[in-house]
Amino acid sequence: MRFVLDREVVDVDLSSLDGGPATTLLEALRLGLGRTGTKEGCASGDCGACTVLTSRAPLGAEGDEVYESVNACIAPAAAFAGHHVVTVEGLRDPASPDGEGLHPAQRAMVECHGSQCGFCTPGFVMSLAGLHEARRDAIDAPSREDVLEAIAGNLCRCTGYRPIVDAASRMFEFKAPSLASLRPVDAMAGNAPADGAGVSFHRPRSEAELQELLAAHPSPRLIAGGTDLMLEYTQNHAVIEALVDVSGIETLHGIERDGEALRIGAATPLRTLEHDLAETLPALTELLTRYGSAQIRHRATLGGSLGTASPIGDLSPVLQVLDAELELVDARGERRRVSVDDFHLDYRRTRLADGEYIAAAHLRLPSPDARLVVHKFSKRLEDDISTVLGAALVSASEVRIAWGGMAATPRRSPALEQLLASGTTPDDAAIDAAIATDTTPMDDVRGSARYRAAMARAFVHEALDVSRELGRA
Repeated sequence: MRFVLDREVVDVDLSSLDGGPATTLLEALRLGLGRTGTKEGCASGDCGACTVLTSRAPLGAEGDEVYESVNACIAPAAAFAGHHVVTVEGLRDPASPDGEGLHPAQRAMVECHGSQCGFCTPGFVMSLAGLHEARRDAIDAPSREDVLEAIAGNLCRCTGYRPIVDAASRMFEFKAPSLASLRPVDAMAGNAPADGAGVSFHRPRSEAELQELLAAHPSPRLIAGGTDLMLEYTQNHAVIEALVDVSGIETLHGIERDGEALRIGAATPLRTLEHDLAETLPALTELLTRYGSAQIRHRATLGGSLGTASPIGDLSPVLQVLDAELELVDARGERRRVSVDDFHLDYRRTRLADGEYIAAAHLRLPSPDARLVVHKFSKRLEDDISTVLGAALVSASEVRIAWGGMAATPRRSPALEQLLASGTTPDDAAIDAAIATDTTPMDDVRGSARYRAAMARAFVHEALDVSRELGRA
């Protein structure tokens, strides 16, 4: 595999490492190239010690000058063939006049004493460097909220957050060359073939190529960001024989709008949804800000969230109350629509047949007299798994409600919807009975059945408050 690492074009033989097509970018950096500044803390994308910056697109493609923070511990290395990867070692400019050449993020961390034990420091520096790069042309310094969002995916066990936040503000007193300027003159040589350089990793560039692969191998492991799938490798030590990366297929990306109808490509990263739907679906945007860290949202996709069929996938309940449909395509190119309501069959089981993939989600925006309400109940405000996810669409004529985290699958609540359609305010006993008719809240380490039922009841009252604001009750 060939890519640009900091200031040089490098090759790494992924077949010489043990992970096969699932070999992580972290393993390629540390074991294949000896770049040990990038650390492994959790191997699950939670602590941020492994954070690096990567070009959004392969060099020479549109978007190659946009840099995003990524958890290298759960990102397959082969997905970055042809990209520019920047590590903490590469931020320093050895040609600087002062002889130090520290990046503003590094310099500010030193001056503000932002490093204590030091293990987490490289990840924090890279997240801050990403913030500095993203705001190169901004007139104003970032707000405290901007800073906290940028480092929300980085964990400091020494509780050194105050000096780190101070460093985030201080670094904007210093200038730095763009990350793109780190590339060597012959950076275009960093482009690589679509395969995984000796491992069974495929990167089709069109749906036609993808369908050919599916025809030859009806049950491959499809991957876009890999923020869920890669945990099988890093946490369960599963052997993954082959991966097909769909992230480079243009027709699976983007949001198309025709009036009030939206088509959202399955490979669209959640970070894109967060930004592009801020005005049309603000409640969804607010949810996405809590859907993992920025590092996760740069890689996680709409199709991945749905295709993993997790009962705690936060997007499914939202799409259910919006009556969304999924566009499924098979190896012959034949397309069919399935409602998100009917997509989930059981725990981690969906209606996807062998050789099928999710191409897009189709939905209509809420009418002007309707409001989307979403509430995520979790132990931490940020970067945490939902205990209960409540989604409701409240309009002048009806209330639709769906749950995540309550049972083996995300599901609508028809008995509760019928109860709320009466226009009167039901008491808690009636609400509890309707919830129990639709689903039996589960007991697990994140919350008891009793707690889940109480949170669901609280969300119903939240939806009723909105209903009253809209004049229904």
